[in-house]
Amino acid sequence: NNVGHAYFSGFGTIVPQDCVASIDEGAHEQALKYMKDIYGAEITTSDKVL
Repeated sequence: NNVGHAYFSGFGTIVPQDCVASIDEGAHEQALKYMKDIYGAEITTSDKVL
């Protein structure tokens, strides 16, 4: 998990939710929630990052 590695290395993270994938929509939403809740990742979209 790159977000976890970044977190433990002292970096903040931004995850554009439309640029990551999982096996199904439920797993996708669960993974995004986990990254936000556990690692403090900012979940956004690619158009807001670029």
